[in-house]
Amino acid sequence: MSRVLLCLLGGIFVALLQGGRAEGFTLTEFLADEVDGLPWIEIYHSGEQGASLSGWSLSVDPSNEERVPVPSVMVNRRSYRAFVLGEQEGRVDLGLDRDGGYLALIDPEGAVASVFQDYP
Repeated sequence: MSRVLLCLLGGIFVALLQGGRAEGFTLTEFLADEVDGLPWIEIYHSGEQGASLSGWSLSVDPSNEERVPVPSVMVNRRSYRAFVLGEQEGRVDLGLDRDGGYLALIDPEGAVASVFQDYP
């Protein structure tokens, strides 16, 4: 019986190390260059239940002081959500640099949840 409890606690510990948060959002892909089409970002939600991106933001500033809010939408469990970037209504205006840089997904508490450093 104690072996089962130990395995269960170990599994919970591993889950906390892997995600840290119930939301489990990760930046997976992005396109910064309008030459190949509209710029966009893609976020993956690894959680077992749907979750909201309310309060989440993106930053191209390594100090993460300048942030752009992500639309407050629900993302289904284990699914992807893409957002078109730009200055029009309903789009995320981020200003990704096609020559490279920094892109981070910031959680509602201000911690970096996922980052691309020194891309491309």
